[in-house]
Amino acid sequence: MNPETIREQITGYLHQLRKAPDAHYQAELKKEQAQLDFEKAYDIAFLTCEGNIEERKATARQSAADAKQTLALAEAEFNRIKLKTRQLEQSVMASQSLLRSIQAEGA
Repeated sequence: MNPETIREQITGYLHQLRKAPDAHYQAELKKEQAQLDFEKAYDIAFLTCEGNIEERKATARQSAADAKQTLALAEAEFNRIKLKTRQLEQSVMASQSLLRSIQAEGA
């Protein structure tokens, strides 16, 4: 690899990293809203069903299953964005190290 190609890769990684804070924020908002929706669905189901506490909990869990799945998907998206950001940061560092090494050999 030549230094120019590595610089282009670094520029590409940095361009993607500039999008990370907004993507992270949006995913966090989505996750928090999904958490609130799940808690609301569970609480409403728990309060409106009849039976002893354990029966009410089981019924509420069943009633809020869709909201729980939405929450799990939002959490997965949030974690995927965090992982992708870390991978990009590591790629930048590795590329910078490679560039420095190539430049040192050429000097």
